[in-house]
Amino acid sequence: YDAVAFTGDATLARGTETGPAIELVEAVRHQGPVLFVPGNHDDSAVGPALVSAGATDLSVAKRISVGGPKGVTFLAVSEIGRVPQASGTVVVLEHVPLSSEQLRAAGAQGVDAVLSGHTHGGNMRLPLLGALIAPPIGDSADWTLLPERKGLHVGGLKKVSGVWVHISRGLGVGQKANLPEWLYFRFGVRAEMTEVLVVPSGR
Repeated sequence: YDAVAFTGDATLARGTETGPAIELVEAVRHQGPVLFVPGNHDDSAVGPALVSAGATDLSVAKRISVGGPKGVTFLAVSEIGRVPQASGTVVVLEHVPLSSEQLRAAGAQGVDAVLSGHTHGGNMRLPLLGALIAPPIGDSADWTLLPERKGLHVGGLKKVSGVWVHISRGLGVGQKANLPEWLYFRFGVRAEMTEVLVVPSGR
């Protein structure tokens, strides 16, 4: 692989153990750059811990290029208005999936794809109904019950407003403050680490 991207929530909750995420970074760092953007579950200690293990905090570095001029440039969401004029592919990493307006702006600036997380695939999926619940994402400012029935994209690859968007269902579970801990589990949502293959147009 050319790079590994963590799209946030490296820990289950703020103040919890960073060991598993550090072990994962240490296991893959020797084969290519490891990029990280913080999630809402990550406190201020997570970024420095992953950087010490060999990752690059893209929210600090802002942009990283791999594969030369025609390779891939990874950007923090804050850099959407400053997309480099290059012939390669531009990918934004941002924990919370972007809104339609943000995606249209990103596409107009030359962004090809956005990699996000945050949703945990809805934590639970029910036959015919899809994802049970989703946190605030994209055009939704609050938690949404049965988000896919309401047109929200909560997992996988989809082209939205002209930009390819991949939302990783991740490895952990989402949490909502007023829900009991016994509801923190996944059902019908397979944990995943996704391989994304970027192919230049015309090939």
